[in-house]
Amino acid sequence: EMFLRVLQECRIPIAHVAPPIAIALAKHPVVDRYDLSQLRWVFSAAAPLGQDVSDALERRLGVRVRQGYGMTEASPATHYCVPTHFRLGKVGPLVPNTECRIVDPATGADTRAGEPGEVWVRGPQVMKGYLNNPEATKTTVDADGWLHTGDIGTVDEDGFLEVTDRLKELIKVKGYQVAPAELEGLLLKHPKIVDAAVIGVPDEDAGERPKTFIVTGESTTEEDVRAFVDALPEHVVCVVDEAYSEYVGEDDYPNAIEEYVKAGHPRVAVIRTFSKIHGLAGLRVGWLAGPAWIVDVSIRV
Repeated sequence: EMFLRVLQECRIPIAHVAPPIAIALAKHPVVDRYDLSQLRWVFSAAAPLGQDVSDALERRLGVRVRQGYGMTEASPATHYCVPTHFRLGKVGPLVPNTECRIVDPATGADTRAGEPGEVWVRGPQVMKGYLNNPEATKTTVDADGWLHTGDIGTVDEDGFLEVTDRLKELIKVKGYQVAPAELEGLLLKHPKIVDAAVIGVPDEDAGERPKTFIVTGESTTEEDVRAFVDALPEHVVCVVDEAYSEYVGEDDYPNAIEEYVKAGHPRVAVIRTFSKIHGLAGLRVGWLAGPAWIVDVSIRV
């Protein structure tokens, strides 16, 4: 609540946040206790922020939401939405003197407009290399100066980039590539799902399957979550697998998460961040609004 207090007392018109804070501003009930009428813009970066959450945030607070994109290796930014030229769910067009390619990771060929691929960028903000690590530099920046970001994204016909996920975090289900952030965005459409984190777990039949950590509102039941998931479009996801769905209370959640932390899961950073935000894993910060669920989903293919 300190963040909300500062916004209110200092009459801040522009808030620069990461997506977890944007989600909280859009959904958390404590926001209603504060006067944020002076807030005009919310600028989000550091991870993808879906259009649905952006819509919800704009409706709730009467603000406009913009995004930008960059990384340590290409600081401070390669794409940026300015107040006069932005789109919800997009990180923006290129900044000046910068080039971008969307490349099929399997073939190395450029994709067509609207098709997903790895984001490659080239410009004066791209690093010279990692200190004392020529091998890592060689695999990240190629001989032509293109930085292989490791992010998956699409570019529309007007040059706006949408980042969907990390290349290494894609879940391979029966040969299909499933983006965790896409599933998280779909789940967050539910008005009573406060937050969601999706990871991939081994599966004998499919190779991998998505596993979702969900935090729900106070009056949400397991049946509500199941009904919502069952109603999602068939081409995306999913049916809840009864054998793997389980409710975990606030005291049990740390143990459920710790097994993935100890195993060194590829999305362990996501799990840790999710845990901290919601006061889980022993970090009681008062964010948990209701019951938490671990839900496995399978992909219809």
